Amino acid sequence: MKHSIRILIALLLAITLYNTASAVNETKTVGATGANYPNLTAAFWAIRNAELTGAITLQIIDNTTETGTAILYASGMTGLIPNPNYTSVLIYPTVTGKRIYGNIARPLIEFVGADNVTIDGRLYTGGVPGATPDLTIANQKSTAVSGIYGSTIKFSNDATNNKIIYCNIKGATMDPFGGVLVFSDGDIMLSGNDGNKIDHNNFTGYSATAKPTHMMYLRGSNGYGVGYNSQDTISNNNFYDFFNLGSNTPCI
Repeated sequence: MKHSIRILIALLLAITLYNTASAVNETKTVGATGANYPNLTAAFWAIRNAELTGAITLQIIDNTTETGTAILYASGMTGLIPNPNYTSVLIYPTVTGKRIYGNIARPLIEFVGADNVTIDGRLYTGGVPGATPDLTIANQKSTAVSGIYGSTIKFSNDATNNKIIYCNIKGATMDPFGGVLVFSDGDIMLSGNDGNKIDHNNFTGYSATAKPTHMMYLRGSNGYGVGYNSQDTISNNNFYDFFNLGSNTPCI
Protein backbone atom coordinates (compact mmCIF):
# COMPACT_ATOMS: atom_id res chain seq x y z
CA MET A 1 0.00 0.00 0.00
CA LYS A 2 2.77 2.44 0.97
CA HIS A 3 4.57 1.63 -2.29
CA SER A 4 1.40 2.43 -4.28
CA ILE A 5 0.99 5.74 -2.48
CA ARG A 6 4.59 6.69 -3.25
CA ILE A 7 4.03 5.94 -6.94
CA LEU A 8 0.85 8.02 -6.97
CA ILE A 9 2.62 10.96 -5.32
CA ALA A 10 5.46 10.70 -7.82
CA LEU A 11 3.02 10.73 -10.74
CA LEU A 12 1.16 13.76 -9.37
CA LEU A 13 4.46 15.57 -8.88
CA ALA A 14 5.54 14.76 -12.44
CA ILE A 15 2.24 16.05 -13.85
CA THR A 16 2.55 19.25 -11.82
CA LEU A 17 6.11 19.83 -13.01
CA TYR A 18 5.08 19.16 -16.61
CA ASN A 19 2.20 21.62 -16.48
CA THR A 20 4.44 24.25 -14.91
CA ALA A 21 7.11 23.76 -17.57
CA SER A 22 4.55 23.90 -20.38
CA ALA A 23 3.55 27.46 -19.49
CA VAL A 24 6.94 29.17 -19.50
CA ASN A 25 6.93 32.93 -20.03
CA GLU A 26 8.88 33.72 -23.19
CA THR A 27 10.35 36.71 -25.06
CA LYS A 28 11.11 36.35 -28.78
CA THR A 29 12.16 38.72 -31.54
CA VAL A 30 10.33 39.31 -34.83
CA GLY A 31 11.76 40.87 -37.98
CA ALA A 32 13.23 40.27 -41.42
CA THR A 33 16.82 40.33 -40.15
CA GLY A 34 18.37 38.61 -37.12
CA ALA A 35 15.13 37.65 -35.38
CA ASN A 36 13.67 34.45 -33.96
CA TYR A 37 10.78 34.77 -36.42
CA PRO A 38 10.87 36.54 -39.80
CA ASN A 39 7.35 37.91 -39.47
CA LEU A 40 4.32 38.05 -37.21
CA THR A 41 2.67 35.19 -39.10
CA ALA A 42 5.47 32.83 -38.10
CA ALA A 43 5.41 33.98 -34.47
CA PHE A 44 1.64 33.53 -34.25
CA TRP A 45 2.01 30.07 -35.81
CA ALA A 46 4.44 29.14 -33.04
CA ILE A 47 1.85 30.27 -30.50
CA ARG A 48 -0.85 28.28 -32.29
CA ASN A 49 1.36 25.17 -32.05
CA ALA A 50 2.04 25.79 -28.34
CA GLU A 51 5.75 26.28 -29.03
CA LEU A 52 5.41 29.59 -27.16
CA THR A 53 3.36 29.55 -23.96
CA GLY A 54 2.55 31.56 -20.87
CA ALA A 55 3.02 35.35 -20.90
CA ILE A 56 4.55 35.92 -24.35
CA THR A 57 6.47 39.02 -25.46
CA LEU A 58 7.21 39.61 -29.15
CA GLN A 59 9.74 42.35 -29.86
CA ILE A 60 9.69 43.90 -33.34
CA ILE A 61 13.37 44.43 -34.18
CA ASP A 62 13.03 44.91 -37.94
CA ASN A 63 10.41 45.35 -40.65
CA THR A 64 8.23 42.35 -41.44
CA THR A 65 6.46 41.30 -44.62
CA GLU A 66 3.35 39.21 -44.09
CA THR A 67 2.54 37.01 -47.09
CA GLY A 68 -0.67 35.75 -45.48
CA THR A 69 -2.90 36.66 -42.58
CA ALA A 70 -1.15 36.67 -39.21
CA ILE A 71 -3.82 34.79 -37.21
CA LEU A 72 -3.70 34.60 -33.43
CA TYR A 73 -6.12 32.00 -32.09
CA ALA A 74 -7.62 31.94 -28.61
CA SER A 75 -5.69 30.17 -25.89
CA GLY A 76 -7.31 26.78 -25.34
CA MET A 77 -9.38 27.09 -28.53
CA THR A 78 -11.43 23.97 -29.17
CA GLY A 79 -10.45 21.92 -32.20
CA LEU A 80 -6.82 23.00 -32.44
CA ILE A 81 -4.18 20.31 -31.89
CA PRO A 82 -1.82 21.10 -30.30
CA ASN A 83 -3.76 23.60 -28.24
CA PRO A 84 -2.54 27.21 -27.84
CA ASN A 85 -1.63 27.87 -24.22
CA TYR A 86 -0.90 31.48 -23.30
CA THR A 87 -2.05 34.02 -20.73
CA SER A 88 -1.13 37.18 -22.62
CA VAL A 89 0.76 38.43 -25.67
CA LEU A 90 2.63 41.76 -25.73
CA ILE A 91 4.00 43.13 -29.02
CA TYR A 92 6.18 46.25 -29.24
CA PRO A 93 9.11 47.67 -31.27
CA THR A 94 12.67 47.93 -30.00
CA VAL A 95 13.85 49.93 -33.04
CA THR A 96 12.20 53.12 -34.24
CA GLY A 97 10.49 53.47 -37.63
CA LYS A 98 9.64 49.79 -38.22
CA ARG A 99 6.52 48.41 -39.86
CA ILE A 100 4.43 45.27 -40.15
CA TYR A 101 3.46 45.23 -43.82
CA GLY A 102 1.42 43.15 -46.22
CA ASN A 103 -0.31 43.36 -49.58
CA ILE A 104 -2.91 40.65 -49.10
CA ALA A 105 -6.60 40.32 -49.87
CA ARG A 106 -7.42 38.88 -46.45
CA PRO A 107 -6.91 40.70 -43.12
CA LEU A 108 -3.30 41.51 -42.34
CA ILE A 109 -3.73 40.66 -38.62
CA GLU A 110 -6.70 38.76 -37.20
CA PHE A 111 -7.49 37.95 -33.59
CA VAL A 112 -9.71 34.85 -33.69
CA GLY A 113 -11.08 34.69 -30.17
CA ALA A 114 -7.72 35.85 -28.84
CA ASP A 115 -7.77 37.60 -25.45
CA ASN A 116 -5.32 39.78 -23.51
CA VAL A 117 -3.21 40.80 -26.49
CA THR A 118 -1.52 44.21 -26.63
CA ILE A 119 0.15 45.82 -29.63
CA ASP A 120 1.95 48.86 -28.27
CA GLY A 121 3.59 50.91 -31.02
CA ARG A 122 5.84 52.90 -28.70
CA LEU A 123 9.52 52.12 -28.55
CA TYR A 124 9.91 49.64 -25.67
CA THR A 125 6.25 50.47 -24.78
CA GLY A 126 7.12 54.09 -24.02
CA GLY A 127 6.77 54.63 -20.33
CA VAL A 128 7.02 58.41 -20.51
CA PRO A 129 4.27 61.06 -20.95
CA GLY A 130 3.87 62.38 -24.46
CA ALA A 131 5.06 59.21 -26.20
CA THR A 132 3.95 59.05 -29.83
CA PRO A 133 2.99 56.22 -32.21
CA ASP A 134 6.04 54.70 -33.85
CA LEU A 135 5.24 51.21 -35.18
CA THR A 136 3.34 51.15 -38.49
CA ILE A 137 0.87 48.38 -39.36
CA ALA A 138 -0.13 48.57 -43.03
CA ASN A 139 -2.04 46.53 -45.59
CA GLN A 140 -1.59 47.89 -49.10
CA LYS A 141 -4.30 45.76 -50.75
CA SER A 142 -7.10 47.75 -52.35
CA THR A 143 -9.57 44.93 -52.96
CA ALA A 144 -13.23 45.72 -53.59
CA VAL A 145 -14.41 42.17 -52.83
CA SER A 146 -17.30 42.08 -50.35
CA GLY A 147 -16.77 40.25 -47.05
CA ILE A 148 -14.12 41.97 -44.90
CA TYR A 149 -11.28 41.65 -47.37
CA GLY A 150 -8.08 43.67 -47.25
CA SER A 151 -8.56 44.92 -43.69
CA THR A 152 -5.50 45.74 -41.62
CA ILE A 153 -6.70 44.51 -38.20
CA LYS A 154 -9.72 42.30 -37.58
CA PHE A 155 -11.34 41.05 -34.35
CA SER A 156 -13.59 37.97 -34.58
CA ASN A 157 -14.99 35.03 -32.60
CA ASP A 158 -15.23 36.75 -29.18
CA ALA A 159 -11.81 38.42 -29.15
CA THR A 160 -11.85 40.30 -25.83
CA ASN A 161 -9.74 42.57 -23.65
CA ASN A 162 -7.18 43.38 -26.32
CA LYS A 163 -5.35 46.67 -26.86
CA ILE A 164 -4.08 48.39 -30.00
CA ILE A 165 -2.30 51.51 -28.79
CA TYR A 166 0.17 54.06 -30.16
CA CYS A 167 0.35 52.61 -33.69
CA ASN A 168 0.20 54.06 -37.19
CA ILE A 169 -2.48 51.97 -38.91
CA LYS A 170 -2.84 52.17 -42.68
CA GLY A 171 -5.11 50.49 -45.19
CA ALA A 172 -6.66 50.76 -48.63
CA THR A 173 -9.50 48.23 -48.69
CA MET A 174 -12.48 49.08 -50.89
CA ASP A 175 -14.63 46.33 -49.38
CA PRO A 176 -18.12 47.83 -48.89
CA PHE A 177 -18.64 45.59 -45.84
CA GLY A 178 -15.18 45.99 -44.34
CA GLY A 179 -12.65 48.55 -43.25
CA VAL A 180 -9.11 49.14 -42.09
CA LEU A 181 -10.19 48.12 -38.57
CA VAL A 182 -12.99 45.55 -38.31
CA PHE A 183 -15.02 44.16 -35.44
CA SER A 184 -16.61 41.10 -37.00
CA ASP A 185 -18.57 37.95 -36.22
CA GLY A 186 -17.23 34.46 -36.80
CA ASP A 187 -17.92 30.74 -36.86
CA ILE A 188 -18.08 30.57 -33.06
CA MET A 189 -19.67 33.53 -31.30
CA LEU A 190 -21.09 33.71 -27.80
CA SER A 191 -20.96 37.30 -26.60
CA GLY A 192 -19.03 39.38 -29.13
CA ASN A 193 -15.68 41.10 -29.34
CA ASP A 194 -15.91 42.93 -26.01
CA GLY A 195 -13.71 45.09 -23.84
CA ASN A 196 -11.14 45.96 -26.50
CA LYS A 197 -9.24 49.25 -26.43
CA ILE A 198 -8.18 51.23 -29.52
CA ASP A 199 -6.29 54.25 -28.22
CA HIS A 200 -3.76 56.88 -29.35
CA ASN A 201 -3.41 55.53 -32.89
CA ASN A 202 -3.11 57.30 -36.23
CA PHE A 203 -5.49 55.86 -38.83
CA THR A 204 -4.89 56.83 -42.44
CA GLY A 205 -5.11 55.58 -46.00
CA TYR A 206 -2.20 53.55 -47.31
CA SER A 207 -1.10 56.31 -49.69
CA ALA A 208 -2.38 59.36 -51.55
CA THR A 209 -3.76 57.10 -54.29
CA ALA A 210 -4.76 54.07 -52.17
CA LYS A 211 -7.48 54.95 -49.68
CA PRO A 212 -10.18 52.84 -48.01
CA THR A 213 -13.96 52.95 -48.20
CA HIS A 214 -14.26 52.72 -44.40
CA MET A 215 -11.72 53.33 -41.68
CA MET A 216 -13.67 51.22 -39.17
CA TYR A 217 -16.45 48.72 -39.71
CA LEU A 218 -18.49 46.98 -37.03
CA ARG A 219 -20.22 43.87 -38.25
CA GLY A 220 -22.49 41.43 -36.43
CA SER A 221 -24.98 38.66 -37.05
CA ASN A 222 -28.62 38.34 -36.10
CA GLY A 223 -29.42 36.81 -32.74
CA TYR A 224 -26.55 38.10 -30.61
CA GLY A 225 -28.54 40.86 -28.89
CA VAL A 226 -27.45 44.19 -27.49
CA GLY A 227 -24.31 42.79 -25.88
CA TYR A 228 -22.64 42.02 -29.19
CA ASN A 229 -19.33 43.91 -29.64
CA SER A 230 -19.88 45.89 -26.44
CA GLN A 231 -17.74 47.88 -24.00
CA ASP A 232 -15.08 48.55 -26.61
CA THR A 233 -13.19 51.83 -26.20
CA ILE A 234 -12.08 53.86 -29.21
CA SER A 235 -10.39 57.01 -27.92
CA ASN A 236 -7.68 59.60 -28.63
CA ASN A 237 -7.15 58.44 -32.22
CA ASN A 238 -6.43 60.55 -35.30
CA PHE A 239 -8.27 59.81 -38.56
CA TYR A 240 -6.99 61.55 -41.68
CA ASP A 241 -6.32 61.24 -45.42
CA PHE A 242 -8.85 58.50 -45.98
CA PHE A 243 -11.42 60.13 -48.26
CA ASN A 244 -11.86 58.03 -51.40
CA LEU A 245 -13.25 59.88 -54.42
CA GLY A 246 -14.56 56.64 -55.89
CA SER A 247 -16.96 55.82 -53.06
CA ASN A 248 -18.99 57.19 -50.17
CA THR A 249 -16.46 57.29 -47.38
CA PRO A 250 -17.74 57.67 -43.84
CA CYS A 251 -15.24 57.26 -41.01
CA ILE A 252 -17.12 54.27 -39.60
